[in-house]
Amino acid sequence: MMNRVFSYGLSILSGCILAACSTSPEAPYSLMCEYLSEPLGIDMSSPRLSWKIPVVKTDSVKSCRVWVSADSMAVINGSGQCWDSGELPSDIRRIVYAGDSLQSWTKYYWKVGYKTKREDRFVCSLLSSFTTGMMSPQEWGDARWISDGHDKDYRPSPYFRKDFEVRRNVKTCLCGYRCCRFI
Repeated sequence: MMNRVFSYGLSILSGCILAACSTSPEAPYSLMCEYLSEPLGIDMSSPRLSWKIPVVKTDSVKSCRVWVSADSMAVINGSGQCWDSGELPSDIRRIVYAGDSLQSWTKYYWKVGYKTKREDRFVCSLLSSFTTGMMSPQEWGDARWISDGHDKDYRPSPYFRKDFEVRRNVKTCLCGYRCCRFI
């Protein structure tokens, strides 16, 4: 009985949240961070965020708003724990992040919403994300460049590999040409 009450309550709450910020074909789309879709390894303290609004609605847009948080549910619920841009002028389609300091190796979620001149509620995009890499040079520690010891004009291509053992369960692995991080 208690599970049903909780389930119904959760359903009603979800419905209210969706009604407060609807996602539809009229929603903002093509959300980009640093001109990339859901990038990994962003190392800028103030990344550029951009989006598009359907052509049908551009003339009736009253204002836009951006929400950013490390908690996806907070963004879905309309709370930008790291940054809430507040209402922006209707012609804004790009903005520089101006919230709390971004932490290294963290996934941030964000969305965009706009209000039309006819309605006083936000039409929101789907959730998007970006993941930060190392945010400061000090995080490199005692790292050194990998080299085969030859001059750059030496013709044969070196083959680098390193075996390693993971000593714990891996939840997420972020790998790139600069680094590899296990979470």
